[in-house]
Amino acid sequence: MANPDLTQMKPADQSKLVDNRWSSSDELWDQVSTIYDNNTRIYANKGTWLDNIPYIRQAWIVQANRIFVNMEAVINSLIANPPGINILPGRSGQTVQDFAMGLEKYLKKKLVDRNLKETIRKGLRNLYFARLIVIKAFWNPVIDDFDFRALDPRKVRFGKYSTKEQDSEFAIEEIEDNLCAVVSRFPDKKSELMKKFGFPETPEGEMEMYVRNPDVTYKEAWIMDHVIFKLDNIVLGTIKNPYWDWKGILITDEERKQLKDSEGDARRQLLTQIKLQQGQRRAEKEAFEGAVDMEEAAEPAETPEQALETIDATPRPEEAGAETIMAEEGELEPSAEGATSEVQAAPDQAATPQYRPYYFNYFDSPRKPYIFATIFNNENSPIGRTDMIELSSTLQRGIDKRKMDIDENCEMANGILKVDAGTMGKADAQRIRFQTKGIVWGKNVKDGVTRETGAALPEMVFQDMVDSRQEIDNIMAASSAFRGEREGQETKAGRLALIQQSYLRLNELVQVVDYVYGECYGWAMQLSKSRYTEYRKASWQDDDGDYEEMEVIQDDFDEGNEVVVIPGKTLPVDDEFRFEQAQNDVMKGVISPVDYLKIAQYDDPTEMAKNAVIWTMNPAYAVGLTPEELALIAPPAKEEQKPVSKSMNFKDAPLDVQIQMAAQAGLEMDPAVAMAEKQAEVDAGEKDAAREDVRVAEGRESKAAEKVPAKK
Repeated sequence: MANPDLTQMKPADQSKLVDNRWSSSDELWDQVSTIYDNNTRIYANKGTWLDNIPYIRQAWIVQANRIFVNMEAVINSLIANPPGINILPGRSGQTVQDFAMGLEKYLKKKLVDRNLKETIRKGLRNLYFARLIVIKAFWNPVIDDFDFRALDPRKVRFGKYSTKEQDSEFAIEEIEDNLCAVVSRFPDKKSELMKKFGFPETPEGEMEMYVRNPDVTYKEAWIMDHVIFKLDNIVLGTIKNPYWDWKGILITDEERKQLKDSEGDARRQLLTQIKLQQGQRRAEKEAFEGAVDMEEAAEPAETPEQALETIDATPRPEEAGAETIMAEEGELEPSAEGATSEVQAAPDQAATPQYRPYYFNYFDSPRKPYIFATIFNNENSPIGRTDMIELSSTLQRGIDKRKMDIDENCEMANGILKVDAGTMGKADAQRIRFQTKGIVWGKNVKDGVTRETGAALPEMVFQDMVDSRQEIDNIMAASSAFRGEREGQETKAGRLALIQQSYLRLNELVQVVDYVYGECYGWAMQLSKSRYTEYRKASWQDDDGDYEEMEVIQDDFDEGNEVVVIPGKTLPVDDEFRFEQAQNDVMKGVISPVDYLKIAQYDDPTEMAKNAVIWTMNPAYAVGLTPEELALIAPPAKEEQKPVSKSMNFKDAPLDVQIQMAAQAGLEMDPAVAMAEKQAEVDAGEKDAAREDVRVAEGRESKAAEKVPAKK
């Protein structure tokens, strides 16, 4: 069943239709608003639990917002490396493939210009706040190109049983603007709008409207294939989906075949020629269809009984042997093996050119320009059952309480002063310039003025806070390494392992990011193909530093072009680990020096690698020394030394011989170091000899003492 034409509906019925769809999701979006409010208060250190703290503790609230730190760390990591984009050419041909590769670079540059990364960042924050990320694709009239915007989930509604745009009957956005902007956009409704807001339809009233320019809120309702704009009970306008090419161009079957077989300039020239003939072709088509309508009107109308008989007698496609196929423009047409169209079958109409629409669309069917997704969802619903902030909020409350306990305990460490009333007045006691938690003033205070300190908190208080932090980290999948922190002596490989473990727990969120990026890429293709009726240009710098530019028009897009998201690019790369790994790889010969220098992000890796090879092979040439300059600094030739006997022991050889033996073995000895080591060996030998002499002497004395007779 085809979707009804809402433009033919009465304005009052259009208004009721929008109100009905909006209110159908009231219950669900009340939950969205409540969740958003609670989570944003916690994110901004304004948690609702603080309202219950006794007045004496409200003077200074100590908080350590672990949720904020982890949430921002995860979001920053997720958007650091957006998923890759790959455009498939759809058919063979070097020109077609070259265009697909160029279009990839073109769209990447456009998406950077649109700051899509920042848009996704805002959307991910809303995913944490409201369990829903919503991105809107739209045609920006200011820049005359496609664009994207992150929406407040509380301001847009979808079907309560939908999980993505394609299965939602409607998408309604609540837009806040000013009255003058709305009047400028819908000039036909100027009179009604001025009347509604109490401005008389006079020059003075119009001037007053522009001076006051009150804020207004209206709805942009995408229902089926139409858009209805509505402010309260005033329907501002109703149009068919403006981001879908409904009109196309009229071409013949032969031209369609030529378009499939041509590419590049030939294809572009053919489409240009066809477009120039559109006025004539549409006139011919309208005249032909008018003649057919008049011929049909002249025939007697069938009775209901005759109509039923005709339907029953009409053979089904499977009965007639005709295979029904889908045409490129989305309309059903008979296959070549089956029956031809009714128009083509008429013998008296054979001379009339037969035109069929050719549409400039990337999507298979019209879509509403809203991209939304959630996590932790096992139901048919736009939002999940829970969220990371809600799961972590109780633990965060415990951390904040412990921090307040620790803060108060630190204040009490300075103690309090007890002041006897007989010693001084209360006013004087309060003026004592000593930083304490407080002063107790009264009678019979021992020793006039004394100081008392508070007891230290037990270790379990600190451990409880540490445990709560770790549990929040586990819930939000944000390890210390993930936040860019270092703990102890952890290795670089260990840090990367921790990050990878975090991403395993964040896999669902990573999939959401990939999905949203993929939908944005698809909308970039749809808006470019349907709206680029004139050339659009983009320029960028390639990996080698060279500048490239490309002009794109809708005629360049083949039907087979398909944009594909390359997943797995979201994992952040630890630069230190990457450099360390590259160093190991280049030493093992796994990668070339050029690859290593690229990883290390040197300006000109190829040239630097070439210079390194030259330096290794001929240092003098590398630095540009001439033969004359080299002769001046060359060391004098040494006398040829006789080869050292291989049978000679290295340790027993003289120092100069040891140096020579080391050189023959391919080793280098520092003479100064070798001499010091040799001297140390000599000194050690002399000390050992001295000790031996002492030992021998002591032995002789002992024996001599044994021979002396004892006195009687």
